[in-house]
Amino acid sequence: MSDQRLTGRIEPVEWAASTDESTAASERLRREGFYLGEWRVEPRRRRIVSGETVRMLDPRLLDVLVALAVQPGEVRTRDELLNEVWDGAFVHENSLSQAISRLRKALGDDRHRPLYIETISRTGYRLVAPVEAVPVSSAELSDEVAEVASPSPEPQAPVADGAPARRRRWLLAAGAVTLAVAALVIWELWCDLVASSPAPMASVAQIRPEVTLPGKQFGPRLSPDGRYVAFAWQEPDGESFDIWLQAVGDGSPVRVTESADPERQPIWSSDGLRLAFVRSAQASACGIYSLPIVGGVEERLGDCWPGMRSLDWSPDGAQLAFSAFAAPDPDPAAPGPRALFLLELATGEVRQLTHPAAEMRGDIEMRFSPDGRHLAFEREFGPNRQDVAVVSLVDGGTRLLTSHRWGHIRGLDWSSAGDAVLFASNRSGRYRLWKVPLAGGEPEPLPIHDSWVTQPSVARTGGRLVYRTFRDSVDLWELPLDDSGLAAGEAVQRVPSTRSEEQPAWSPEGDLVAFISDRTGSRELWSGRRDGSELIRHTDFAGPGPGSPAWSPNGRDLVFDAAAEGHGDLWTVDRSSRHPRRLTDEVSEERNGTYSRDGRRLYFASDRSGQWDLWSMPSAGGEAAQVTFEGGFLGQESPDGRHLFYVRPTEPGIWRIPRDGGRDVGEPVVNNLALWDWGSWVVGERGLYYVQRGPAAIVLIPFTSSSGEVGEPRIVLQPEKQIPFHNALALSADGRSLLFAMIDHSDDELMTVDLEGL
Repeated sequence: MSDQRLTGRIEPVEWAASTDESTAASERLRREGFYLGEWRVEPRRRRIVSGETVRMLDPRLLDVLVALAVQPGEVRTRDELLNEVWDGAFVHENSLSQAISRLRKALGDDRHRPLYIETISRTGYRLVAPVEAVPVSSAELSDEVAEVASPSPEPQAPVADGAPARRRRWLLAAGAVTLAVAALVIWELWCDLVASSPAPMASVAQIRPEVTLPGKQFGPRLSPDGRYVAFAWQEPDGESFDIWLQAVGDGSPVRVTESADPERQPIWSSDGLRLAFVRSAQASACGIYSLPIVGGVEERLGDCWPGMRSLDWSPDGAQLAFSAFAAPDPDPAAPGPRALFLLELATGEVRQLTHPAAEMRGDIEMRFSPDGRHLAFEREFGPNRQDVAVVSLVDGGTRLLTSHRWGHIRGLDWSSAGDAVLFASNRSGRYRLWKVPLAGGEPEPLPIHDSWVTQPSVARTGGRLVYRTFRDSVDLWELPLDDSGLAAGEAVQRVPSTRSEEQPAWSPEGDLVAFISDRTGSRELWSGRRDGSELIRHTDFAGPGPGSPAWSPNGRDLVFDAAAEGHGDLWTVDRSSRHPRRLTDEVSEERNGTYSRDGRRLYFASDRSGQWDLWSMPSAGGEAAQVTFEGGFLGQESPDGRHLFYVRPTEPGIWRIPRDGGRDVGEPVVNNLALWDWGSWVVGERGLYYVQRGPAAIVLIPFTSSSGEVGEPRIVLQPEKQIPFHNALALSADGRSLLFAMIDHSDDELMTVDLEGL
């Protein structure tokens, strides 16, 4: 059922100057609806219509759209919209951000190239599409149709005794016609909604634990029909991995392989009748095998190649794709990049598909497209940058689908239709799932909000997905320090709960601890006393969680980062408030805010220049200035405020430059801080504390002069358990207490999601 505009003059909606005029204009728009560009907005029906497309909207989204349409082309501040739409209810700014994001999705808008809603940096939003009133005749017709579709219960006048029979028959016929018309209209509306409503991709997905075995589980792969999941499992006391199979929803896994040698990387044949896998006893005996899932003889398909990382089976069953070192006889000390290869099963012939540059790490984790015409894969440019790429199996052409500048990818697969690639990436914080079209475009986050989403596998039929997640139970511990900055006693657990607490930050007075916790189900920012009393939950994002909290020097505010609209921004919140406020609103990523020692400026990481570098801006927000030019990801001022210590995103270590920045990188002050520990260090009066791996330890690099020269490293603590990656340390202002995070235990789980549009 199409929605055609009626012929007639359409008047633009006039801007309302006064409060009374604004209220009247808002009521008119709600009553009569309006045109926004190509969309007809019908608030009374809670929908927007464009041609044959009908999309239903929540009442709150329509309220935001009407509030913007009352003053088309004019900027509405965030405070105005929050006060007008939420009417004083308990909300924070993220509620508005999420509403704008959902409106853009419904309208088919792009925040980077807006056709309908434009973001005004650090201010608010405005409509850029024309807003036009609905002609009276069209509005009246809409009301009439609504009345027919929802008949009024008004009483009918009774038929007088002795009235002619034909009059009674006429009334009965008229009633039947009315009911028939109403039924027809309702049926057409229903068909329209079913055909045109957006798929539930925008809703938060329902996640179900599928495989919850103790030990380690890797490489889940769904069968083509989505009924079974194959995976490699190492039992807690086992010495190697085996291949297991489990029916989705059953919970009773069955062991597929019986060899004592380790087996990994299970993959399915396109008919779902066989599994292939890699058995790697010794380099000389390593091979690729297959066997039928219902029992039968195992078959050797080919030999392993040096550095083999992943495996996939072509849809026609004729080829295997794998990743291995490109050099035929790689040097163990410098093996060079990995490349993609194809093994012809009929002949045993192997040919190289991709040819990455020598300075790259190479190509891994490939997947055949459903039609067998492409391979999607991960291309590693360096230790801290990976992108999604595709190679054509028709002409050999290779192209990138993403350009992250920074970030890891932990698995990918094709959508069921083969028109997009789904991939797990930490491009906006923790690992979550993204979708990028094969034709190119901006990646879109999928509504799967879990702690860590990695190794996705999509069923070729239906909308079922399986992925691997690992959950660390993390606790915070306080270690007392002596005059030299070393341990002065035993560590004591702080802010305890049955869930995880991590990324600690001491307030300057030392009376409060800020941290990230999932104690209410989602990762949020909290603060409170060290004994766990007087806790305040500062955020309620209920999705992509906040990270990297840092206190202002006066102890009144916290700065942190969060990806409320799919990209990272800096936020701030008062120590006693539950209403965070966004500080940045750029199309780029902003992360890891820290205050200068005088509290006047904020340092933060941004990729707005095309790479990750450190920038600074006034602590209340404003124009930013670039500080580093050769890469930067987290910075902390020296105690005297003269220098800036910082880490780089692509090179391990900690560097130091003058506070105002510069291009001279020089030698690192610390050269053994791992890339994944970019946040696990803190600067104090006595020196610089950081996390060392292998064996794990907290190390102090003491300052030997006021200008920041350093002495020999000294071990402060060798923890009993593993320290997690990212933001694991915090130092009190007096240097007498060190807060650190420690993993109590870890669990691997395989999760399933049924989500239309995969």
